[in-house]
Amino acid sequence: MTQKPQFSPEAMYIPPMKAVRRFDEDGAAHYEALTYSDKPTGVEILDALARALSAGKSFKPVLQVYGITVEELSTLCSLLLGKKLADLEREVHLRLADDLLRYTNLLQEEVAQRSGLINRQQLAYMYRRWYKCTPDERRRQLRRPRDVGRYRF
Repeated sequence: MTQKPQFSPEAMYIPPMKAVRRFDEDGAAHYEALTYSDKPTGVEILDALARALSAGKSFKPVLQVYGITVEELSTLCSLLLGKKLADLEREVHLRLADDLLRYTNLLQEEVAQRSGLINRQQLAYMYRRWYKCTPDERRRQLRRPRDVGRYRF
């Protein structure tokens, strides 16, 4: 019998937005702080992994802190999330890149660095492979009116 994962992979993404733009009755814009749980699962090692990946970092420091191997962490992800570690890392980094493309005017190089996708060429490769489009095309697909500046990062 196959058991369902205990946690959704969605729980592993902590949005990078720090504040959201709001308008008062006079139409003046201001930003209100956003707070997200930095413990999305309550499982210490998964929470550490979520914080690292959502910050555009690698999972390797998590291995060092907890004294485990890549295989052990990947097995844990498979058991608790139903995803391989490599797939989870890719999905979180692509989601972070999507948020940066949608809500900012950052150059592709900066989006790649902040999202953990290394450089502009790697970002373009990943977008062509997974979304069948370029990062600029993806930006146009995702962006809605007034998205730029909606959040502070």
